[in-house]
Amino acid sequence: MNLSYKSLLDVTRWLSMGERGTSSEAIVSYLVHGYVPARDALPKNMQDFRRCELLLQQVPALRSIFERMGSISPEWARLAEHWDEIKSTLEHEVPGIWDPKPDGHAPRATALIRALVSANNGKIETTNRA
Repeated sequence: MNLSYKSLLDVTRWLSMGERGTSSEAIVSYLVHGYVPARDALPKNMQDFRRCELLLQQVPALRSIFERMGSISPEWARLAEHWDEIKSTLEHEVPGIWDPKPDGHAPRATALIRALVSANNGKIETTNRA
């Protein structure tokens, strides 16, 4: 992947100061370096997803190619397909989720993430929101 100089600086800044976890590092590993991450390097809960989304906010060039994560595994494909839905559910459940120390629980977002990465092939229940 050829990133611009600014994007590479954004990645470097995130690597040195960003909130990192296995799944967000998997995104960088694959989208920046082309290395396929370990199969279990997936966001599995609200905190994992938050770190991944913060990465995409801090390195916008990665968001523009994020759908490529779907080529890693069926789980990543389902996550990429439902990313915006997870994000909006999380924002609804935990206002201020992108703040440095968010406070709250996100049972619906967490259930959605777990369904997408589970062995049930991503069968999820859709819910109507008020």
